[in-house]
Amino acid sequence: MPRILVADDNTNIQKMVTLAFQERGVEVIAVGNGEAAVRRIPDANPDLVLADVFMPVRNGYEVCEFVKKDTRFSHTPVILLVGAFDPLDEKEARRVGADGVLKKPFVPPDPLIAMVMSALEKNPRVAAELAKAKEVVAVIEAPLPAAALENPAMAEPKPLPEFPEPTPEEAAVIYGFGKGVRAMDLDEDEEEKDERSCGAESARKEREGAQDFYRTKDAGGRP
Repeated sequence: MPRILVADDNTNIQKMVTLAFQERGVEVIAVGNGEAAVRRIPDANPDLVLADVFMPVRNGYEVCEFVKKDTRFSHTPVILLVGAFDPLDEKEARRVGADGVLKKPFVPPDPLIAMVMSALEKNPRVAAELAKAKEVVAVIEAPLPAAALENPAMAEPKPLPEFPEPTPEEAAVIYGFGKGVRAMDLDEDEEEKDERSCGAESARKEREGAQDFYRTKDAGGRP
């Protein structure tokens, strides 16, 4: 994976650089001053260095000079960072062999990304790694083929079919509950009818008995 080192005492700048390249297959190492950058470069062996011209201990010009004078890293591009209202010593930048200059802050980050990626792609090894990273991203973001969509294992789950609620009679037959609720209601209705019928019969007999009693009384007999 391509690697860049950013040396800046502003942590916001460090975060902005990290965010700008985290999805582009580029690792970012951040340090807070020029001395830390000089100490870290031999171990990190970055493919590009971003160095702020105004830093504690060692400034960006000194970091660039260190890189360009060391035969192990002299091929490494160095881009100097300068604030929008800070002065830039162009003569000193040329003397130390800076490969470019960028104004801060990086809003939007397009100029930063364009300059860094252009410098990285000049290195054949780094260019090959970036191309491979792009292929991986393309495969991940590619839509699924039609055959994959037809595969039940890969397709989206289908909703379960809706089954109508069975009637009480159907439930009684299917689940063996005996009579359904409606059947029980019908039985209760029949029982009520029988009770009403019995009540009417009893009333009729009482009326007939009363009539016989009064007829017998009127005839002078005993009831």
